[in-house]
Amino acid sequence: MKKVWNALCVAVFVVGLVTFAQTPGDDAEPARSFTVVMAHFRINADGSKTNLRDRIVYAKANGEQRQTLYDPNDGRGSTRQSTVVARTEEGLFVTAPGLTERKLLSTTAVPQRMQECFRSARCLSANPRFVRTEELAGLQVYVYRDNVPPPNGMEWIEQSYSPKTGFLALHRVSHFRDGSEDVLKATSVEFKDVPDDLNDDIKTMPIRKP
Repeated sequence: MKKVWNALCVAVFVVGLVTFAQTPGDDAEPARSFTVVMAHFRINADGSKTNLRDRIVYAKANGEQRQTLYDPNDGRGSTRQSTVVARTEEGLFVTAPGLTERKLLSTTAVPQRMQECFRSARCLSANPRFVRTEELAGLQVYVYRDNVPPPNGMEWIEQSYSPKTGFLALHRVSHFRDGSEDVLKATSVEFKDVPDDLNDDIKTMPIRKP
């Protein structure tokens, strides 16, 4: 069981907190529910591509989220659900099919002011980490870059945010010193209601003890 949980923790995608000192602009987009389909792959040092675990992200207007990860195509024409990550009012949790417990990853809450800033184009562009804008899945995104000093194997990381989807990185590129990259990229974004009971099944699970 310990190996299972360790594997899940390695596989989990957790959106990193970005510190904002700016005041959210009056151009902030309204909070909305949406669904995002994301591809996850690695660009190897030789330029070849390895597909990893794609995911679907469901987000409620109140900030609650659920990410369902899938194993790569197993050769039988289908993919298999492998991991579920849920952000609730209690914190960030992970579980998987067949498990009866949830593992607490973080109790860190996203401050309301920060959530509002991520929905403001003016606030996003005022941050010193901002480097450029791009188009992604039909949305304009604001790209943030952080350089990682040696001896860490990662050289830099870029994350892209849209005011319409707020605090969720729609594109994340982790660039390593050997030239390889780990990429998580939204392929479609659809604004629609998600179930009110989005994470009720996870909320009822007991929390795994350390």
